[in-house]
Amino acid sequence: AADCGACAEVCGNGTCAGSETCSNCPADCGACAETCGNGSCAGGETCSTCATDCGACATCGDGTCNGNETCSTCAADCGACPTYVSTNVNTESGTTTVSNGVFTVAGEGSDIYGTTDEFRFVYQTFNGNGSMIAKVDSVQNTNTWAKAAVMIRAGLGGTAKYALLMQAPDSKIQFQWRTSDGQSIGSGQQANVSAFSPASFKYLKLTKSGTSFTAYYSSNGTSWTQVGSAQTIDMGTGTLYAGLAVCSHVNNTLCSAQFSSVSFPAPPCTCADDGNPCTVDACDANNVCQHTAGNAGAICRAAADSCDVAE
Repeated sequence: AADCGACAEVCGNGTCAGSETCSNCPADCGACAETCGNGSCAGGETCSTCATDCGACATCGDGTCNGNETCSTCAADCGACPTYVSTNVNTESGTTTVSNGVFTVAGEGSDIYGTTDEFRFVYQTFNGNGSMIAKVDSVQNTNTWAKAAVMIRAGLGGTAKYALLMQAPDSKIQFQWRTSDGQSIGSGQQANVSAFSPASFKYLKLTKSGTSFTAYYSSNGTSWTQVGSAQTIDMGTGTLYAGLAVCSHVNNTLCSAQFSSVSFPAPPCTCADDGNPCTVDACDANNVCQHTAGNAGAICRAAADSCDVAE
């Protein structure tokens, strides 16, 4: 070495020297520290120290429901958590539990049929248009016509008008409806899909648009098959009840059913005054508050416009 000079550094000899760096010889020099902006969120980088690589941190109140935010942790961004009401319609007992989005509902009753109904109902109120959707995961076989269903109902009395889409323990599907209070439900108020072979439970969807009710089922929750034809049921313009219905088809015996991927229609719309006297503040047919131009008169332009004379 005295005559020839020191040997070139060899990567892997355990010494980081000469021209070796973390880039060309991490074996000797160790891994390079993470660099913010390299497109990889790694090492000690976080959304706080490197939003470029790790993304912006979720901030409650920023108007976006993201990250770990939920309706429970940040209602300001994600909206209020929906509330559910459970009741027994013309029966004595029933239970409802909800865990990780799965509804376990146990209900009794002779049937949802004829002139009056008996069942367990888990519902939210709404008005206007919307869809009630749920995946049936299981139905206890208390009877071949035990029912796990999605339902939209005009009232909570046993004789109220309704539309219902159900699946039985053997996986057959039935769409049924009552168009007037106290009407006796029979074969003329139903459309059927035979049991699947092998038996398989489906996503169920019941959609209300005006006075028209349409029923669908799906194997994946995206591609839907219509059951029967749309039915006309005039439930008025007031509050309606949409939810999950379970009936054992056996008096004094509970039938347990499980539902997942549950989606209720939007709750009743409330529309606050936007402070502009030249707009009409009202909910539209889709339960969305709208502030449309109107109220033409002394302080508002005669034409349909949301500006007043001073503007």
